[in-house]
Amino acid sequence: MVKFSDKKNHMKFLSSNYASPLWNETGSWNRSSSEKRTSGFSKKIFFPVLFAIIFVGTFTSCCLANDTKVPMVGFLVPKQEGISEEASLIAGFEVFFKEKNLNPSIYFQKMEYSNTEESLLESLAVLIRNPDVKAIVAPTDLQRTEQVVLGATVSEALIFVTNPAVRFVAGEMCRPNILRVSPNNYVSSQPLAKWAFLNLGHKVFITGDNTFRGNEQGDFFALGMERVGGSFGDRWMIPADSQTYDHVFQKIEQSKPDFVFAAFSEETAPGFIKAYRSKGLDRKVPLVGPQSLTAYPEPIEKLGDVGLGIKTLCSILNPQEFGKKFAGQPWYPADLDMAAQGYDIANVFFSCMRGGCFDDSSQGKAPSFIANLTIDGARGKIQFDGNRDAIIPMSVCHWEKGQGGSLTLVVDERLEPCKSLDFGCGGVGFPDRPEVSSSEPSQGLWEEHPQ
Repeated sequence: MVKFSDKKNHMKFLSSNYASPLWNETGSWNRSSSEKRTSGFSKKIFFPVLFAIIFVGTFTSCCLANDTKVPMVGFLVPKQEGISEEASLIAGFEVFFKEKNLNPSIYFQKMEYSNTEESLLESLAVLIRNPDVKAIVAPTDLQRTEQVVLGATVSEALIFVTNPAVRFVAGEMCRPNILRVSPNNYVSSQPLAKWAFLNLGHKVFITGDNTFRGNEQGDFFALGMERVGGSFGDRWMIPADSQTYDHVFQKIEQSKPDFVFAAFSEETAPGFIKAYRSKGLDRKVPLVGPQSLTAYPEPIEKLGDVGLGIKTLCSILNPQEFGKKFAGQPWYPADLDMAAQGYDIANVFFSCMRGGCFDDSSQGKAPSFIANLTIDGARGKIQFDGNRDAIIPMSVCHWEKGQGGSLTLVVDERLEPCKSLDFGCGGVGFPDRPEVSSSEPSQGLWEEHPQ
């Protein structure tokens, strides 16, 4: 068994099954590889976007100019079969403006792109060139978000990031005009650790998707356990296309943890949960995880009784009520979490419009306005930290069957509003690095301190 107080072994643990560990074995923040990649990548992106802006300028001025000078939000949407996550973003955006008795179509422009970098950059350039587009919503994909964030360095428009990776907004890929309205991977996992430690036990087994998101959530939950004195039995991340879990179940039985933290997505959670309960492990070792483990409507409706009772860290406390906003709409959003983001993006944008942030004389006012903004949306009251990452009220929740067999989300405990650590941006202030941390027993590794 490896104790979290064992710094070197803890850092090895964080990097196991993870191609790009967040920390190196000295305990330092591992930014060198991303900095090298970003600095070269930005040149690759910047010049094509700049060229595209000049190239498309001859037709965007006549074809895309908004005669009424209404501020607009630009959505970048991939061309694909079926309904994309970005479509759910737009659905939430539209519902907000309809609630204000406003026509949402005049407040946004949708640009589709094919599965190439060149197509994305051309679409981004069209949005940047349009003087009425005051905000751009980046795609949900990690790589596409990087390309948009780097390509948009030529623009003063607000950039809404919908991908939860901490490198954006909280990390080194940040600027004053980049913000996020949803939990990043730190906020969606780390606050659950203390609750689990106090209510379930001191020893955790970590598993989940062997993806960037799954590994970041696993890393940050591990850090949360370390801060409260927890320990772990093992960590095994699973390929997203895996259909068998016997090896992981064997490791869980061998390590005898008090509980399992499972960082699975909405798509992969059902397979793991059904297999876990079929094996009978849930009777001995309870599951906990991020909201995606039993999100509404999927996967909880697909799981049925199998998904009941699993404790997760929730930010949308009444998903069914929020879902009712889409009654009578052309279609129900496939991803309610993305719809909530779209709704809150519209709320921030609408507040900026009312605050005069997009007047010609107020260029650059929006970032400072948002820094002091509070919105009330699908996740409750949201504020923004110094990096403009969302500060969100989070709760520990689980599903039960209510009257008539309907699903009911039960709140086990409401946590304090949760904010992210600073992962490289600098607006919040950096925690002490492990090698220079205080030796006081009450002070944990990576604890935050006033700068």
